[in-house]
Amino acid sequence: MKTTNAAITAAVLMLSTLGTAYGKTISEEQALRTCQKTLKQAARDPETAVVPDVGAMRGGADRRFLWNANSRLVRMRNGMGIEVGVIALCVVDEETGRIKLLTLDSKQLISPGNP
Repeated sequence: MKTTNAAITAAVLMLSTLGTAYGKTISEEQALRTCQKTLKQAARDPETAVVPDVGAMRGGADRRFLWNANSRLVRMRNGMGIEVGVIALCVVDEETGRIKLLTLDSKQLISPGNP
């Protein structure tokens, strides 16, 4: 199934607004699952995308997840339908549960000025 840019943008925005109840913080696992779901939705073929578990890197009020050669790469199909490993970064505000920054293969899908 080929995903359009409009569908990717809509899914990323919807999933990035998933938050927590007022006064609570999001757990590392909740933040990771939010990132994984959002990255899968951004894939050309979400059903075959593999976003492995990685540990969070704490930074202020953020939960940061990095998929790279030193941890584990995200596996997605490219434009030719070939599965490739890609680098991804996801930053989640631990108080709101919102994704603040999401990059996939150096392309920003969500940025601080563009939630």
